[in-house]
Amino acid sequence: NTSTVTVNGVSSSGAPIVNSNVLSTSGNTITSTVNGVVSNAVNLSSAIAAGTTNALSLAGNTLTSNVNGVSSTSNAVSGVSNTLVGKNLSTTINGVTGAAVDLTPALAAATTNTLTNTAGVLTSTVNGVVATSSAIISASNGLTATNGDVKLGGALTAATTVGTSVANTLALTGLQTGLISDNVVVSDAGSGVLKTVAQSTLAIEPWNVFGGTTKANSNTQQIYTLGTWVGIGTSAKSTFADEALTVAGKIRTTASVYADYVFEKYFDGVSKIDKNYKFKSLAEVAAFIKANKHLPGVTPISGTEKTKDGYSFDITELSIQSLEKLEELYLHVIEQQKQIEEKTKRIESLETSLKRMEERLDIIEKQTGNK
Repeated sequence: NTSTVTVNGVSSSGAPIVNSNVLSTSGNTITSTVNGVVSNAVNLSSAIAAGTTNALSLAGNTLTSNVNGVSSTSNAVSGVSNTLVGKNLSTTINGVTGAAVDLTPALAAATTNTLTNTAGVLTSTVNGVVATSSAIISASNGLTATNGDVKLGGALTAATTVGTSVANTLALTGLQTGLISDNVVVSDAGSGVLKTVAQSTLAIEPWNVFGGTTKANSNTQQIYTLGTWVGIGTSAKSTFADEALTVAGKIRTTASVYADYVFEKYFDGVSKIDKNYKFKSLAEVAAFIKANKHLPGVTPISGTEKTKDGYSFDITELSIQSLEKLEELYLHVIEQQKQIEEKTKRIESLETSLKRMEERLDIIEKQTGNK
């Protein structure tokens, strides 16, 4: 930094070249002032970035920063506080408050709760913490309470209605079998209030179960009545004193065969309805009646049941048999009609021949003069 000058071979004493050198910084720039002369500002960002090392580490709550080999430490968290408002929890760290968190799912997932009632003592156990209290239960209007146990039984203290519907019905099971002398429970037609009435006041079923005097109560039972008249579809008897049944309408019955087998056998030679049926001639019918004293194919009196009131027979069977005889009678009448028609034709033919003969005879008599 020393400068000397040689003039005409004579060297001067040394003198400093730089008398002063001052560096100054502003932000990330540096300026050099040499002998009072200020240089231009130089931006040191790239140099600092290229030559700077910076490591940040956390151990526990100690935060360590190492810049270019120089370390400095500080607490990472200087202050923490929690605030609970209702079911929402918020945390403030180093003065910064986070968003509130709804604790409901966490509380529900982690909470256990059991409630028991033993001999009137109510015990609640929440997350292992037990609390007890007396179970004060009172009951009235047909209910009783003993040590927290409520049961049916007791006096009604107010008018009580139990509503039912088609879907929501009321049923009682395990009832005892009643006696004929017991009263019957009925419901008032207007209010529905339950009442009891004596069986003797109720209308008794007029039909008895066959074989005894037990009253019928099912439409699958065999029944009878000792009344002298029954009306179906009518309430008026006729003028016949011995009439026992009047039906206003049609009576239908079921049979395994129908009498048209007569026509099948007569015209086709065989019947699909009744393969055992045989059509008899009038001569055969006459012989059968003479020998058996009844029509063939008709139940004889020996095949009916004799009762104290008369003979009992199957009216359905008799109807089929009667139709059979009617159809047979028509066939016999048709046959006889054919025979009559044939005989009428023969008679007419004979009468015509006789008339011609008489006319010829008259001519012969006139010609011979004989009468």
